[in-house]
Amino acid sequence: MELSEMLQERLKQRDLTKYALAKILAEMDGSGKPPSQYTSRLAKVFDDPRGRIFGNLEEVIQALGGEIIIRWTDTTEQAVR
Repeated sequence: MELSEMLQERLKQRDLTKYALAKILAEMDGSGKPPSQYTSRLAKVFDDPRGRIFGNLEEVIQALGGEIIIRWTDTTEQAVR
């Protein structure tokens, strides 16, 4: 499954809209910016997650209640923090 599809599926599983997710990102940021400041960045992450800045993608995944895991073929599984 493509990363974009995985993000869309997780959004559905959490029963969230992209705007609701933007509100979560605004709260996580704590800078007082309105959710509308995050909607464009969020749309870009969902449209082309591989082309986005890693930090933006990581924030979206965390806001959806997940974490990024890297599984190296010659060692153990590790979570990206």
